Amino acid sequence: MDLPFARAESLKLAELLGTRAITGSEATKDLLIASLGGRRNVSFSCHARFSADDPLASGIKLAGDEMLTARDWLTLKTSAELISLSACESAVSSERPGDEMLGLVRSMTFAGARSVAASLWKVDDLATYITMTRFYENMTVRGLDRPQSLREAQLYLRSLRSLPDSVGPELKALATESSGDFSHPYFWAPFVLMGAWKERVRRAFRSPPHPIVSFR
Repeated sequence: MDLPFARAESLKLAELLGTRAITGSEATKDLLIASLGGRRNVSFSCHARFSADDPLASGIKLAGDEMLTARDWLTLKTSAELISLSACESAVSSERPGDEMLGLVRSMTFAGARSVAASLWKVDDLATYITMTRFYENMTVRGLDRPQSLREAQLYLRSLRSLPDSVGPELKALATESSGDFSHPYFWAPFVLMGAWKERVRRAFRSPPHPIVSFR
């Protein structure tokens, strides 16, 4: 598996949100589409692909190499307060005639997502794990709103000069090539929050129906 921290991230977010992670071969396209209804929070920890030639073909890679594309999202409905995309270039869009920006984020907001957290470039797996787990801890444990939570998580990551205790021994063993210095913007700055970023989400995280977390 070439994203060793993705599964750990999914399990940690599921723990924070009081739900079960959908991981590995279980994370099929059909199951995820069937599970979207009524979910207040959806988080993907996986590979993503941006297609400049056909932005609506951009998508999230699921089990069995299935893709959940931007084109698919245009046919879906969601009431999610927040969709998080822990994946490479998930916020990248392409401009088309009429100044329309096409891509995953645009399609997800069209489907009904009130806000989307996504990345602007290819991300580091370990840095993403630290950022996203801190982001969700800020919302669920510390009660911060979405922009405050993401900002604090990015500042926290930028301040690190060694791996924090939140990266346990088993995960640290996977991070042998990392110095733990994440001060470069490449590590701490890729994620942006788009949509209804002013709305507080703490009650959404703590009320049913439970969120769904997926991983590939």
